[in-house]
Amino acid sequence: MEILVSIAIMVTMLSITMLGNGSLGSSRKVKMTVQKMASDIRKMQSFVLNLQDHNGNFPEGGWGININKGVDNTKYNLFADTNFNSVTNEHVLNDSTNELSQAVGLPNGLLIGDIYLDVDASNPYSNTTETNVNISFSPPDPETWICQNSGSNCNFVRARIEIKNYDGTNSKYIYINEYGLIDIEDN
Repeated sequence: MEILVSIAIMVTMLSITMLGNGSLGSSRKVKMTVQKMASDIRKMQSFVLNLQDHNGNFPEGGWGININKGVDNTKYNLFADTNFNSVTNEHVLNDSTNELSQAVGLPNGLLIGDIYLDVDASNPYSNTTETNVNISFSPPDPETWICQNSGSNCNFVRARIEIKNYDGTNSKYIYINEYGLIDIEDN
């Protein structure tokens, strides 16, 4: 009888441990993905500082990251802004040119959640969510450009990007400001 009670206690403890590890694994996956995305954004900054070329030439508009949830909320694109238009000041990924450097897919079960952009630093994240965002860096500082949609509006001072699992139980945020500071926070 004592052996059966001992086995029942061990099975219960093992079940609790296994259930807890599933949540922990999902949380760890979100955390690692957010770290990777923040690292990729920092890499785009460093490409500008190091004058990294793209197909033999330095891209006039610099380097950036494009997130287009309307097309695919499970990936983001790293790009060289070779088709920069200094008249319209568009710092965006142009699909019709050879600007795409790398498409980065999120791990299975994760997606890009809400993306908020601010025009006013004193009123954080008051705007509606965006589906197509470009964050790019241009020489020499690098200067940070936070743009929505087609790049027609690059007057934002801050962006907040959410990475979450499909059921929304685990999420983290990446923050980027107009000075190029990249930070990660829990929701």
